[in-house]
Parts: sequence; C-alpha cells; structure tokens
Amino acid sequence: MKYSRFAMLLLPLLVACLPSKGVYDPTLYHTQDFASNMYEDTFFNNIQPRVEEISPLTLESYSTNQPFANDPNGDTFAMQHRLSNRFSSLKYGYESKLFDGILYCTDAQRISKSRLQLGPSGTGFYFPRSLTSMPSLVLFMKAGADTNAGAQKIMDLVVHLSFFVPSQNGFIQHRVDVQINNLVPSNFPGYYGFSISENVTNGALAFGFSYTILDPIPSEELSNKTGVFLYEVLFPQATWA
Repeated sequence: MKYSRFAMLLLPLLVACLPSKGVYDPTLYHTQDFASNMYEDTFFNNIQPRVEEISPLTLESYSTNQPFANDPNGDTFAMQHRLSNRFSSLKYGYESKLFDGILYCTDAQRISKSRLQLGPSGTGFYFPRSLTSMPSLVLFMKAGADTNAGAQKIMDLVVHLSFFVPSQNGFIQHRVDVQINNLVPSNFPGYYGFSISENVTNGALAFGFSYTILDPIPSEELSNKTGVFLYEVLFPQATWA
C-alpha cells in the first residue's frame, strides 16, 4: 500500500493527539454543542476558602514575539518545554492537555483534542513541587465562540494569573492582572509570554488562570457560547524545590 508524503508527515501528529489508555476519557467535553464543551473546573472553589489574602498586581505588558526560529507555530517549543517533561504525573487526567505540548489536532468535532475550552472562571492546578524560580510564563491560547448561535469571539480581555503561595493557615493568592488586546481569533493558538517578578511566584504550590471579558461583552443568553481556548501552560527554565 502506498502513502503520500503528506499523509506520512501528518500521521505522527494525529497519533500524538490520541490519548493513551488511562490518560483521560476522550469523550469528555467532546460534542457538537459549544456550551456542553465548556470545561467545568472546581479548582478555584476548592482553594478559595483557604486563601488568607489576595495580593493583586497589574502587569503592564506581555509579549507575542515568539522566541523561536524555524518553528512558526511553536510546536517544537511547546514540546521541549511541556511541563509533563518535568513531572510525569501531569501526563494523566483531562487537564493533561495543558502539559502535553500539543498545540493542534485535526478533528471533525467542534472541539480540538488539544485544548481546554474555558469560561471566565477558568481553571487551575497544583504543582507537584513548589516553584523556586520562574523566568517566564507562556500561554498558548485563542478566542472561540459559537458564531452560528450569534456569539462573537472575545477580542479584548483581562487575564488573571494567580500564584498560590503557602501561608501560616492556607495560601496567599498573588494575582497578576494583564490586559490583552486582539486575542488571536482562529487557526493556531497565539503565543503569549509574561515576565513576572519572583516575589510573586517564589514558593508557589498552585497556579490559576481566569479572565474578565472587556470586548465584546456577551449577553447573558450568549455567555456560555463564547470562551477562551487554552492549549498549553509552559514554565520555561523554571526551577522547583
């Protein structure tokens, strides 16, 4: 049997998009209905009662200048810096999509196997070990919406990046607020890099991502028809206790 060169090149990508047995149930949040694919995470609900103090900080800038050459979509960069390379436990569970380095999957369904579809409440996770240094944080994400239902894709938003540092009786939540304009609307997710002070991140045992929509703000009826598609959370060159 003969295969085209294109098919042979595409095969590893497609195979990589299929979860191994026991990683997670591939039918979860995998329907033709946009609202049904919105990932429901209890992270913030569970950790918030243990937060003793919220320390907000506004970050005035971020970078969309990809620090990699000959890698236009960032696939190699994501694979090299995926968090599951450092912590094998992050290869399992539905959230493992954020740590597997996969930025794109071909899929006939209205959801990609490589991302989490998130509403403003977002998602979060505990680190296997505490952060000791973090030169940068990188997110690969883009806007998504059920345009057939009349929803519009998010253009401008404030992203809330939370680092939870243990305190005497719980956590101090260092929340970094970053306004992002012209969120990538389609095709491959966009690269967003953040340089955050070590005073904020040092000792963190958990990380949270949430957001506030600035424009266009959806009606209540369409609030579950628009969201952020988060593909990867990377901590390049980070060190751990």
